[in-house]
Amino acid sequence: MDWETPKDPGEYASPAAQRLKLTTQDGELEVVELEPATRKQTFPLAWNGRNRANLLEVLEAARDSSREGYLDRAEAEFTEALEGHRYLLTPTHEETVKIAYELANFYAEQGRVREVDQVLE
Repeated sequence: MDWETPKDPGEYASPAAQRLKLTTQDGELEVVELEPATRKQTFPLAWNGRNRANLLEVLEAARDSSREGYLDRAEAEFTEALEGHRYLLTPTHEETVKIAYELANFYAEQGRVREVDQVLE
């Protein structure tokens, strides 16, 4: 097996790498310092004190409130479940999109077309 150190390590370095230029007696030396392993990207596990399981309970409560005719409470619960999922899973995650459509349907049943458009944008 043959291998060779790249002449320009910047081509292969992580975007998170820092480039440092050092001047020595023999000329200029470029050093690429990689980001420490301790700075790994982490994903949130909670939003406003609620984890995903709690948000699913809120979503189920929203469905119940809607069926029972408690529309103000249902709207608040649907909105909370949606915002929490947007934060924890991202706005484009499949589960988040399903909740957005559920809230949009809730608004559509009440003839609130403007809110339907806002939720789905």
